[in-house]
Amino acid sequence: MVSGGNIVFTSVGLGYGPGDNCYLNGNVLQSGSTTGAFTGLGSGSNTAERINSPSGSYVLKCFAIGSPVLSYTDDIVVTSLPPSYKQYRKSEWDLGVSTSFSNINPYNDTDIAVDMLITSPSSKAIKLPCFYVADKGLQKSKWKARFSPQETGIYSYKFQFSKAGVVVYSTTSASFNATAADTGDNGLLHYSQTADNPWILNYDSGKPFRGLGNNIGWENRDDEANPTYTYEYFLPKLATNGANFIRTFMTNYNLPIEWNNVELQHKNSRYKNSSELYNPSGIKRMDEFIEMADANKLHVMLMIEWQCNLRPDVNWDYNPYNVVNGGPAATPKDFFTDPTAKRMFKNRLRYMIARWGYSPAIGMWELMNEIDNALYKTQTDGGNPTFTDIQVIPDSCAVNWHRDMAQYLKDNDPYRHIITTSIGFRTISGLWSVPNIDINQEHMYNYTDKIPSRLVNRDATYNRPHVIGEFARDYINPSPSRWDIFNFDFKKGLWYGLFNPIPVLPINWFWVLWETENGFGYYNRVKEINQRILEAGQGSISHIATTSTDTIIVTKGIKAGSKYMVHILHNKLSGSNISANVGIVLLPNTSYLVQLYNPETNAFSYYNPSQLSYTSSGTGHLSFSFANLTPQKQLILILTDLSGSGSLMSFNVSTENNFVRLDWGNNGQDIERSVLERSGNGKDFVGIFSGKGQKNTFFDQAPITGSNYYRLTQYSNNGDLVYQAKKLIRFQNLSVESRRDHNRIDMNMPGFLGNRLYVRMVGLNGQTIYEDWLSVSDASAQIHLKKSIPSGVYILKVQGEEFDKVVKFVY
Repeated sequence: MVSGGNIVFTSVGLGYGPGDNCYLNGNVLQSGSTTGAFTGLGSGSNTAERINSPSGSYVLKCFAIGSPVLSYTDDIVVTSLPPSYKQYRKSEWDLGVSTSFSNINPYNDTDIAVDMLITSPSSKAIKLPCFYVADKGLQKSKWKARFSPQETGIYSYKFQFSKAGVVVYSTTSASFNATAADTGDNGLLHYSQTADNPWILNYDSGKPFRGLGNNIGWENRDDEANPTYTYEYFLPKLATNGANFIRTFMTNYNLPIEWNNVELQHKNSRYKNSSELYNPSGIKRMDEFIEMADANKLHVMLMIEWQCNLRPDVNWDYNPYNVVNGGPAATPKDFFTDPTAKRMFKNRLRYMIARWGYSPAIGMWELMNEIDNALYKTQTDGGNPTFTDIQVIPDSCAVNWHRDMAQYLKDNDPYRHIITTSIGFRTISGLWSVPNIDINQEHMYNYTDKIPSRLVNRDATYNRPHVIGEFARDYINPSPSRWDIFNFDFKKGLWYGLFNPIPVLPINWFWVLWETENGFGYYNRVKEINQRILEAGQGSISHIATTSTDTIIVTKGIKAGSKYMVHILHNKLSGSNISANVGIVLLPNTSYLVQLYNPETNAFSYYNPSQLSYTSSGTGHLSFSFANLTPQKQLILILTDLSGSGSLMSFNVSTENNFVRLDWGNNGQDIERSVLERSGNGKDFVGIFSGKGQKNTFFDQAPITGSNYYRLTQYSNNGDLVYQAKKLIRFQNLSVESRRDHNRIDMNMPGFLGNRLYVRMVGLNGQTIYEDWLSVSDASAQIHLKKSIPSGVYILKVQGEEFDKVVKFVY
């Protein structure tokens, strides 16, 4: 306390005396045997005083003799503020942290932890880790805080740092106002356990998402062919071709955060060896990679640890966790069990959360790639793997490690990013039931046709989503003679995923192959249907029952909102064409718009009786006949239920005098354009009207004598087809000729196909003059009056099969 300009310090049994070091705001007040700065400081309850001290705040620290000299105060200074605060965008604070770093690891939060304590507009408490940048030996070490607001409104915050788990300094509270997100920004991806929908993920904004993309395991290495195959090349390439998701590795030659020696198995000269705890070249490249992924709207499954780094036959000798390299683990097993090794991995997780957790580009944390391959070694026979495995690390070690790390992420990641981990081909007992792992993952090679059943069974067994993080015909690069089968496998694997419960479609392993074979363009084809599914159902997707009359023609159906879709596959690489009937079971009895999508041509076509045979059994089963499906053929059959919101309310066709009247109206959906066409045979249509508006009436003044097929097609503002319907009306004209000299009236009815007509002739006064059934020959008939009638105007009403005419004539 300050008393009359004097500082008074009272110690209670602390034992500080004249031989100890005492500091006031970092200045030595009493050191060694010096006396006089403080008086009366002893081992009991004593009071020390320094006179003539100016008013202000003071920090007093006393250390036993031999302690390091403290030359500055524990504090945090915010050195720069973000220029703006926008929902779902990065806001960054620069911090200066003063403290002694003697025996302190700035990357270890049990030594020192700097955190940003935030209260959101909805009063949610957020603890955001901050990360160390540089200058730990200087007066002010440099730190940063990166935060992405998930809400709009006023946030309050302060910074604090702790040493050995004890808070030693906190700043005063400040605030900022986060404004609404820009159009197209939706925040981070999440999986909702409570929603229990294995088909989708959701953004912070609530918008549904399904991932579509490729592995980009690593950038080109020095011993690989094409130096242009970098993230700068692949990320825009994938994005422009319809992908929204990628998977990539962190290891010694790609994004090497923990690796000091990067010149190992595959040299990658973009990274440099370093004596720093975290490799500066790896951190720099990771910053660039995240910014590139953000700019291209790509979400990343970031593989944090690789099984090869724990295998003695691959990278273990160089692993930074190995005791040989200064790490804590004597064996690969110790990586999973040693407390110091686990603490070291958690430090890395905290750093990654603090530095890159803000970014929507982080789609998933993948804790380990193919963990089973780290637990086993393969017995060999003459140098060839026989897949007779010897387990060298128990399953329980890996399962307990995953339980610990997943819990750490959930406790320390304020954004609660999705957590996954993967196996190669062996099941690890208990792994897929570990709490806090949101999505299970396995890799499938040469088993693509098993993807549909595998996804359904895994979801039912473990009650959590399942993804195929790697798939291909084989894990070995194919020779040119096998490209065709790899290409077929690649395409059907994507469609298998789209039509089954999986939030990220199967991710193909090969990236250079599809670049050289121009395979990335196929993602736009799958994206076309993926978007329609998400828009139609807003995330609500379910299976429907389908049938096929040939086992080689494989089908799978889904319902999304008002749309029913069926994937149709001729599942042979080569061979004969096949004709088959494809059925959809238990559909509501209503009107449907029927479309076909051909992924190879990227073209939609509409229901055409000359191409498809459409039948209904009367029990809700619709059957479509497909002729001459070629090997590898894939089609998407799309039925849109027209009875619900956004469908047509009416489309009516009638005759009026010598014209055909067409009326249509829509229930409120925005319609940019309506197109009306006419055909005499139901196949060859010609346009007769095109115009804007939801409602309209049109008179066809030149209908075809006989059958008139009218097709109405409506398009939305963005060019999507909203509705298409077809109506048939038979247009028959009636001409009348009076033959007074014979008391006869001749009638001609072009287009009338019947053989009898009911005729009634009345005067203007309503008196019936003639009424009878007449025989028709060659669309002609005659009325023979039994007696003469006065000349004048009469009305003739003629009715027959699909014929109803009323005319006035002069007799």
